[in-house]
Amino acid sequence: MTNAVTSRIDVVASRARDGEFCTRVIEESGQAVYACYQCQRCGGGCPVASAAGTTPSHFLRLLTLGLVDEALKDPLLWFCVGCATCGARCPNEISTNEVIDRFRALTSDKRDIAGEAKDIRIFHRLFLKQIRYLGRSHELLLIGALKMATRKLLKDVGLGITMFKKGKIPLVPHLTGGIPEVRSIFRKRAGKR
Repeated sequence: MTNAVTSRIDVVASRARDGEFCTRVIEESGQAVYACYQCQRCGGGCPVASAAGTTPSHFLRLLTLGLVDEALKDPLLWFCVGCATCGARCPNEISTNEVIDRFRALTSDKRDIAGEAKDIRIFHRLFLKQIRYLGRSHELLLIGALKMATRKLLKDVGLGITMFKKGKIPLVPHLTGGIPEVRSIFRKRAGKR
């Protein structure tokens, strides 16, 4: 006789097709994801959890269950700013941001990311590219690149003009010292992957 619990387990098991992929993400992140016992301390300190509508522990649960499609749709995947508050608050010292970074890197070529998450992924790539080459972000270049990449050229034009008038969008990028060191960090990080 099947009860409600076993039928839910069967549903999850049928959707957990990508267990090997999730195991790879977990292993490469170097985090003890399976030690997460869902205490929710990470979610209490996460600065983007309320905007994402989910918590770091929820994302970890999706991975431990092998639910890649659900993890791809989880807004935290692209809202996470990598502040490491989750790891600082976690009693098991699990830095979900490291897991999310690994997941992003390994799924960067997936085309089935839809809607707002797709635009966030594009922003994330462009932002990191600017940091790598300029040592910092330049708002005007980032806005222009994002508008071209998303093909939303006229969206928020009024807001952009207002920000420009208030001096919030400089025309010329300010180059920072230490660009070789910043590039070295990116090279080391790429070697880790």
